[in-house]
Amino acid sequence: MKSLFLFLIALLSIFSCQKKELNNVYEISDNKSLEELFSLKNYKTQRKQKINDSILHISGTNGAFF
Repeated sequence: MKSLFLFLIALLSIFSCQKKELNNVYEISDNKSLEELFSLKNYKTQRKQKINDSILHISGTNGAFF
């Protein structure tokens, strides 16, 4: 009985450790997508923070990107 219990625990641990696939992955396939991704005019600005004289930190969202 004890060996059956250990076998079931081992079997359960093997099947519970499966890799899950990501179905909602955003794919960038061409240069137009890259230009759209890095263009600041496509982002809804949420916060601008001036760090020093030459650096401005801008936070915003564009669909799935932040």
